[in-house]
Amino acid sequence: MELIQLKANTYVLRGATNVGVYIEDKKCWLVDTPDEKKTRNLVDYLESQGYRIEGTFLTHFHVDHTRGCARLQKMCEASIYAPIGELSMVRFPILEGYMLYGAHPPKELRKGFFESKPSQPQPLETAPEILQKIELPGHTLDHTGFLTPDGVLFSGDAYFGKTVLKKYRYPYLTDVARSLASLEYLKEVGAEYYVPSHGEPTTNPERDVEAQISAIEKAIDNVFSALKEPKTVEGIVVTLGYVDESSEIGMWFLARSFVASVVSFLSDRKEVCPALENGRVIWKRC
Repeated sequence: MELIQLKANTYVLRGATNVGVYIEDKKCWLVDTPDEKKTRNLVDYLESQGYRIEGTFLTHFHVDHTRGCARLQKMCEASIYAPIGELSMVRFPILEGYMLYGAHPPKELRKGFFESKPSQPQPLETAPEILQKIELPGHTLDHTGFLTPDGVLFSGDAYFGKTVLKKYRYPYLTDVARSLASLEYLKEVGAEYYVPSHGEPTTNPERDVEAQISAIEKAIDNVFSALKEPKTVEGIVVTLGYVDESSEIGMWFLARSFVASVVSFLSDRKEVCPALENGRVIWKRC
């Protein structure tokens, strides 16, 4: 288990999802959790060094950030804190499937990437004032970053590293306008280090933030271009090639969710309008 020291008392456990570790007077606070195995190893390592995990601050409810919460609470009874808009999703992970599907979800949305074991987080407002809350909504409803006293910002999924973006067909989010506003706000935070959950820690996130903005703007243009002819949200997904026959069913629902968020953004700007046609909701340019 190797923790990388970023500055003074702030460390990061690198992985598919970067996890923040802040240590003060033999007490530790985490930002998000790794998978169950890594969580078990992290707890064992920290305790072997004489540290006690006091609590975990969650940036948002997605499984790759919360998968280790239940294991953590079982091993050391550490408190878990979640932003109010994410709280229910962590307590009842099946809600993500409900959100994506619109009803009790099929089994493809009740496993793996879509549903972790439930845990019992407390509202972020009840957390000790160890880390500063930085509101960065857009990826999810109440997505939040955390700034340590050392000036290290764990920004969750507010932005992805530029190299990470290249691997995916779109930058998943649920609210385009709020995501763009959060990205602009990130430029003003003035942290000494920025640590995205997926990407490289850096002292200058400008390249990655701008890459995220460009990826979102490209998606907006692509969706609008796809509506040269009226289409359903599903029709836009097909036109843009966000999924194909090799994709898992769950990935189709994620792609549909992302496209729906872009359509809502264009609708709010009065650039596209909905209509009922042959029993379907279609979207067309206004």
